[in-house]
Amino acid sequence: MKSLKTLLNSRWPKSALMAASLVGALTSLVQTAQADVPVMRRWAVSTPTIDGVVSPGEWSSAQSTPLAKGRLMTMNNAHYLYVLVDVTADTGNNVLAAGSPNTGDWFRLAFDIDLNHAVTPNVDLDYSGCNDGRAFVKSYRLGPNSSTGCQNTDPDSIGKIGFGPTLNSGVPHRFWEMRLDLNELGMHPSLWHFFPFLNPRVRFNVTTHSEVPAFNVHQPQNQLLPDMSNLFNLAIATTPVYPGGGGPLFMGVGLVPTTFIGADGYANINQPGYYYATNAPFGGDLRVFGRWSTLRYSLGATRYRVLYSKDGGAFSPLRQTWSNYRWDGTKWVVQAVGPDSADSYGVPSAFELWYNPNQILGWDSSKFADGTYRLRLELLNAGGVVLPSPAGNLLTLKIVNTAPVVHIDNIKYNNSEICECGIVTQGSAPRGFSFDITVNDPSGALGGFWLFGTYGHGKTTGTIYSDTYTDGGVNMGVPFFVNHINADGAKKWNGVTGLTVPLGSQDWRASKSCAYSFILSANSRVQNGYGYLFTSVQDFSNLTILLGRGEGSTECPKDDLILGPIDPLIPINPILEPIDPIVNPKLSLPMDKLDLSATVLKL
Repeated sequence: MKSLKTLLNSRWPKSALMAASLVGALTSLVQTAQADVPVMRRWAVSTPTIDGVVSPGEWSSAQSTPLAKGRLMTMNNAHYLYVLVDVTADTGNNVLAAGSPNTGDWFRLAFDIDLNHAVTPNVDLDYSGCNDGRAFVKSYRLGPNSSTGCQNTDPDSIGKIGFGPTLNSGVPHRFWEMRLDLNELGMHPSLWHFFPFLNPRVRFNVTTHSEVPAFNVHQPQNQLLPDMSNLFNLAIATTPVYPGGGGPLFMGVGLVPTTFIGADGYANINQPGYYYATNAPFGGDLRVFGRWSTLRYSLGATRYRVLYSKDGGAFSPLRQTWSNYRWDGTKWVVQAVGPDSADSYGVPSAFELWYNPNQILGWDSSKFADGTYRLRLELLNAGGVVLPSPAGNLLTLKIVNTAPVVHIDNIKYNNSEICECGIVTQGSAPRGFSFDITVNDPSGALGGFWLFGTYGHGKTTGTIYSDTYTDGGVNMGVPFFVNHINADGAKKWNGVTGLTVPLGSQDWRASKSCAYSFILSANSRVQNGYGYLFTSVQDFSNLTILLGRGEGSTECPKDDLILGPIDPLIPINPILEPIDPIVNPKLSLPMDKLDLSATVLKL
């Protein structure tokens, strides 16, 4: 390997041109002209054949930049800058005529070689056709309004004129293909290894001239011989991967990275303090993240479509609208993000600041039927041309938006059913209560369920019975350990139907006379990448329980009669014994004073 000293001595003679090039390359990171039009880098994955014919796929990975009359396509590797000046508006095939200046179709690329935003004589150069009929030559600038005559380019720099269809238009039109030697442009790729911090750039102006239809366009600077103050500023790729632009096409959903989402669409992640999910389907409002820099700068996409397939069906466009916040320089401003008429979404540039960067989809999956969905992206360049599908272009999500069905089927005392709003006098042990329950999740995404009661002021019975997907449960305070991970199919647990609890012929007994509310609660494993959707699906039933002795009893209140008002003039004998409202009530009313004709209240 040659040393840097040897390299500089042998390939970098001490000349104004070489010194200016080195200084320009080293300072390009900090030297930024606000008026320049930035053009992002693109590595040439495959090299086009410079033959005046645009073959399918040759330029599909190039960076596409709009021109007034067409498109500028650029990409590079470690040796050459490839340029396609695609003048889609020039549909007349008028060749450059030898000896006749400014006739026919011609172009000019004016390069600011030393990147100093001014004309440097004998350094800055132009590529163009020549009046002597040569289709591709170069010339050096001598001053603001003059240049040398036509000169041959470096042998490694070649250009060809073409007329026909391209990836940007199927209508035959004028274009020029070029392969420019990076050394001739002052880039010197051999230095990239020694100066990895370099951010090499080239600055240039583009002129396109058409005879029929007639137009003569210079841009960005509207001059044939620009003063170099306002040009295209093209970043040169130094590696096949754009810095910060690598990584997966799909990054994840919410807090769940794609590497924690299986091929079956279930999430499995257990990171304390971050997120937890076990065999968890997705549902609700989903935020899907990609990699904007990968899409835009590594793959050349300025827009993309999201295509979806349900349960192995055909792919179709997924049209959704979501909100994100964008920084306008002083504050965050909400932005609605949605598809255009062609079902495509825009890829923000590196110069934009968003609150949720890299979000490529906001999907309200609740409006879609449960199933297994596959998502993929269809990438488009700035000209709307579909780009080749990259590796890893698939995300599978198991979608469930159905909550578990939770129901207390029956409550029994001493094996006898209790009516709604029943009043039960609990007799002596072991007589007690049992519960028939159903917790059913047809999607198999049940997480667990719990039966408990509340009474009085903030008091609870504790867990009467519980069961969970992975960690077992509790039966009358006694834990048991069993999991249901594959109880009803791969990763599925549908729950229970008509299960009588507590188990083991045990009955639950109340410890205090009070009104009780028995609550059956269940949750689901369905989540949206930030939290669970169905955390507490409940059913409940209310009873009044009085403590007693013996067999006990069950009473169903009647609503068809009410007691008439008590006559305050009728004396009531004093109670000589304490009242036991549960076992031995003493209070009685004079039946001859009971008004049975009182109005009946209907509920």
